[in-house]
Amino acid sequence: MCALQPANQWGWSEVLLNKLNYLAEVLAWQNTKDAQKRAPRKAPKPFVPDFMKNVEETRKLNRDSVVQDVDNIKAILARPRK
Repeated sequence: MCALQPANQWGWSEVLLNKLNYLAEVLAWQNTKDAQKRAPRKAPKPFVPDFMKNVEETRKLNRDSVVQDVDNIKAILARPRK
């Protein structure tokens, strides 16, 4: 699943921590002189890990493959086997 959808490598805790870190950086940046100018500059950018940078390229390569979400795969694997 991670090969088809690299974002699945991150759980909710990593996503939440990444967003909290970005918001803390924005709050700290808002108090700088760069942010208070008429044309703000040097604004912080959210962190994007290397494995997520090429998600669009991966999607283009996997157009013919069937992509399932994690919950659907878990439901399929939880079915009783014969």
